[in-house]
Formats: sequence, structure tokens, C-alpha cells
Amino acid sequence: MDSLWWRDLKEVWALDFWKDNFEANILWEVGNGREIRLWDDSWAGNVAIKELFPRLHSICTTKESLLWQVREWSESLGWVWKIEWRRTLFEWELSLESQLMHILGDQTGRADKEDRWVWNDRRTKRFTVKSAYNILRDEYQGEQGDIYMGVWRLKAQPSAHLLAWRVLEDKIATKANLARRGVGLINNICSLCGEEEETTSHLFCTCRVAWLVWEMCSEWAGTTFVSHRDPKDHFLSFRMSGVTESVNQVWGVCG
Repeated sequence: MDSLWWRDLKEVWALDFWKDNFEANILWEVGNGREIRLWDDSWAGNVAIKELFPRLHSICTTKESLLWQVREWSESLGWVWKIEWRRTLFEWELSLESQLMHILGDQTGRADKEDRWVWNDRRTKRFTVKSAYNILRDEYQGEQGDIYMGVWRLKAQPSAHLLAWRVLEDKIATKANLARRGVGLINNICSLCGEEEETTSHLFCTCRVAWLVWEMCSEWAGTTFVSHRDPKDHFLSFRMSGVTESVNQVWGVCG
């Protein structure tokens, strides 16, 4: 029977946000090459060969080939790769072919062993709940950390840092949040525009009254910007090219 940890992990990784991450950490370890597809499987790193060389993949005649079908063992040369093309390669494509052969030449494999799946753990190559948890944690903290690091580095008063953090964490006492906590309200319509539900993203990003404030900030900074519906995307977009770092620091406070 599955453990509670394993069932929870499968539910979390079923989400689109982490699905690709999970698949990217399951890799092929090359043996005799009878199970691994040359172009489609992740066996020479974390990415399939066709993703690295889409041009060569489009003109090859071996799209469905397994490794054993396109390589031979030579006592003097090691593995010799035989990949055929539908036509003569252009000069710039020869450079791509050279890069491909360099990657393939770095790969090893033993004809007396079968191909097998391994977990992307350099030490054990085995899946554990702890290793999966660490990947999810690092993925989440990496994305969140970039945002919050930017907040705390802004040249602003601590109260501004705190407000920015509360907006990003959706901890503002908006009508939508108060209603969710069971506070009795006459309605949950925005107090500024009186048109839409008063959520954090509406209050700070999409409200037409708030938009007037953003327009004034934009005019003061002498630039234009695109308003995002999500506060985190909105904050991350507030970095301008062609201006000094000090101006970006002030503009970040506006964001």
C-alpha cells in the first residue's frame, strides 16, 4: 500500500507546475541501447537530443531509431555513431553535426548491461521521498526567493517593504480576504471603483483608480509599462533598461 507521503507527493506532482520538473529528473542510464530512443529520450543529459538539435532532427532519417541501431563498437575507436541525413548538410549544419558527435562521443554504455531508468541523484541514482521533497522545495524557494530578495533590497522604508511583502503574499485585508475569514460585509465590491470584487490583484493591479496612480508613476519615470493581473508578475516587470540603478531602485519602490 502507498504511504501517505507517496500519495501526497503524487498529488502534488500531478499539478502542471511540477509535472515537467518530475519528468526532467528521471533519466536513462545507457547500457546496450536497446530501450533508449536516440532523439526522444533524455539519456545524454537532462534534455532530449531533439531539443538540443531541432534542425538536425528535422532532416535525419533515424527519428525512431534506438541507440543500438545507430552505433557500433570499435576496439580502437570506441562507439562509432552512424546517423544518416536526408540530404547533404549545409556548411553551417556541419557545425551542428560536429557538436552533436562531440556530445555523443562523451557517452558510455556497456553492451552486457540493459538500459535502465535512474533518478537524477548523482550519489545514489535512486528515488527517495527525501530527494523528491528537496527538489520541490528548491524549485519553490528559488522562484519565491528571487521575488522577495528584490523586495528587501529596495531602497525604501521598512513599512514599504512590509506592504510589498503583504501584497505578494495576498495578506492585505481586502474585502475578498475578509469574507474568506468569515467577516460579515455588506458586499465585496471594490471601495475605489465600485465595479469588481476587491481582491489584492484587483486593488493593486487592475482597478481603474489604481491604474491612474500607475499612469502618474509612469509619467514621472518617463517610461511605459504593461500592467499584469498578478502582483508577483507586476513587481518583477518593474525594471527598466537605459536608466541608472538608482532610478531602478526608486521605480521598484513604485512597483
